[in-house]
Amino acid sequence: MKNVAPEKLLGKVRVLRLSLTAVLLLIAGGAVAQIGYLIADTQGYGRFLGNATGYPDQELRTWQIIALALTALGQTALWAGIAWQSRAVFGALEQGAVERAAQSASGVSKTLWATLVYSLIASTLAVLIVTWHFPEGQRAFAVSLGSAHVTTILAALIASFLSQALVLGAALWRDHQEVI
Repeated sequence: MKNVAPEKLLGKVRVLRLSLTAVLLLIAGGAVAQIGYLIADTQGYGRFLGNATGYPDQELRTWQIIALALTALGQTALWAGIAWQSRAVFGALEQGAVERAAQSASGVSKTLWATLVYSLIASTLAVLIVTWHFPEGQRAFAVSLGSAHVTTILAALIASFLSQALVLGAALWRDHQEVI
């Protein structure tokens, strides 16, 4: 078995925490950019969102644009929550608080599952919002499961296993401390 120096592990944990901080800042910047685009060019942002939902060149009403923007910002907020909780996992590991890291990892897993459910609902809702002003019989209601959803399922499963491994590791660490 290869011996790993604790300093090296702590350094890698620190780098991962700092990387997640950068990701969190990028997500926050993306949210600010979305809001700025919405305010600066509401119709342009509406065309962008309509195109993203598969309905290019649709002239959306203001309420539709705002509803789509809120749907997109909800997804952005969930991803920011995942980055925040992931930072907490590595912050706790950096401090040697394995139990807190396990709790944070469990939160990451639960938020990933919530993000998956929200994403499925939001994509269905987005198509319904975009086609709401269509004549009767042309409105769409679509439920989709794409590669992003499958990737989120895999990430949630990995996070679930990781949180369970950290819980078991914390229990072993506690037992080890009691023996010493």
